[in-house]
Amino acid sequence: MQTRYPALADDERITLSSPHWSIRAAKAGPGRHAIALYHHDEFVDVLVQTPIDQGMIRDAWHGTGPDGEPWTMAWGRLPAGAGTVDVEFTGRGRTSHRTEPSVLAEVFWFAEAPGRFHRVSASSGELRDVVRPG
Repeated sequence: MQTRYPALADDERITLSSPHWSIRAAKAGPGRHAIALYHHDEFVDVLVQTPIDQGMIRDAWHGTGPDGEPWTMAWGRLPAGAGTVDVEFTGRGRTSHRTEPSVLAEVFWFAEAPGRFHRVSASSGELRDVVRPG
């Protein structure tokens, strides 16, 4: 089931399934949303709402979940006019995990999957983007 979050206030954060990761509000220009991703309270990435198409997937990383087991996450921006994207995590031996990502501020998305996956693909309509987690 998809989770939809409104824009984050300055002091709000979303903690992901891996307790080492969080998403926080970031500063952007007037009328634009921005979020920052943190790992162990260390800044990792920032995404800013922009009219320029920069692909659906910004990045993907491996880590460990709350149980210490392998875990993979990906994040990005929704394509213009899209309400969501479909995300698939693919591992070796055709192992895969499809998920509907969480949407934040109707602009950004993030998705998580238990396991260590070697490819993440996002699609929306005829658009498709693929990345290998770092």
